[in-house]
Amino acid sequence: MKLVIHPGFPKCGSSAIQTCLYDNWRTLRDEGIALPDKDFKSPYDSTYPDKALGPALLFHYLAEGSDPEEYRRQLDTFIESARSNKAHTVVVSAENLANFGPGYELALNELASRFQEIELVMYIRKQDDFFLSAWTQWIYHQGQSFDSFVEERLNSLYPNYDTNVERVLNSFPTCQAKVIPLVREALKGGSLIDDFLDKIGSKLTIEKQDYAATNRSLNPYLCEALSKVGRLQKEPFSNRLRVLLERYADEEILFRKHPEFASYSTRTRILDAFEPSNRSLHKRWFPEIDFDSVFSVDPSLQTIESEEPNIRRERQAEALQFFADLCVRLFSEVQ
Repeated sequence: MKLVIHPGFPKCGSSAIQTCLYDNWRTLRDEGIALPDKDFKSPYDSTYPDKALGPALLFHYLAEGSDPEEYRRQLDTFIESARSNKAHTVVVSAENLANFGPGYELALNELASRFQEIELVMYIRKQDDFFLSAWTQWIYHQGQSFDSFVEERLNSLYPNYDTNVERVLNSFPTCQAKVIPLVREALKGGSLIDDFLDKIGSKLTIEKQDYAATNRSLNPYLCEALSKVGRLQKEPFSNRLRVLLERYADEEILFRKHPEFASYSTRTRILDAFEPSNRSLHKRWFPEIDFDSVFSVDPSLQTIESEEPNIRRERQAEALQFFADLCVRLFSEVQ
């Protein structure tokens, strides 16, 4: 029985992959592919939940100091069930397995010790896109501007995928590993979901649009306006504000993409800072793909950079109208 681990790096499609897997856990189980739920139950167990979730929270509890013996027992029970039901592949997908610390290392090492055949599948995206996506999901509601966030992350050089991949590999010295950039030419059928299903040996056919909108980023101009209010919620990873906006706001504007919010010059500066580590990553893991097709700024952004002040004023006016409309809707709700 083979183990496939997807230690999803942040903002690299983990939510889409996990939503697809657990939406289709029965079909995958019938193909001989076993997914652990949040308590590491087996899909062959009668108590496996209909709306299952992956084990990321269990790994978090391990990192917080929960009893590792209970985790070991859960692992052994799961593996025994999968083997007795002739599963050929176990798939563990959890974004926090890319984190570092004793609890996460324990989780990875215990998994590795129970399988002889192990494959690691890791997806990466260029850092300028990561910066914008991460800020519009986790940071703006903490009162931090995008420019400040960029400076902070450039000072720490995060995410350095070359280093992060090596750290994950330390727990699996003999595994087969794949590092795949999120560009069409690197993905089977140009689709992240198709590519991952192929990596785990599934014949499942999925409509690409079904998971294209998973964990969408918010309109950055709306996030910019909200960031000026100050800290809007205590926990950076909470979705409370997002849920409220989705309930009352115009969804088309709320999720409108504006890649020009991060200017061409800012994006170039970001990618220049990461170029040495990105070149090392490229040389080792995907040299057959042109470096610039993965790690370069969209040239169309350079064309419109001269018009950026006018574009920003228009987008800021749109954001003001958005919040005015939202206030009217909220006022109507309480009448």
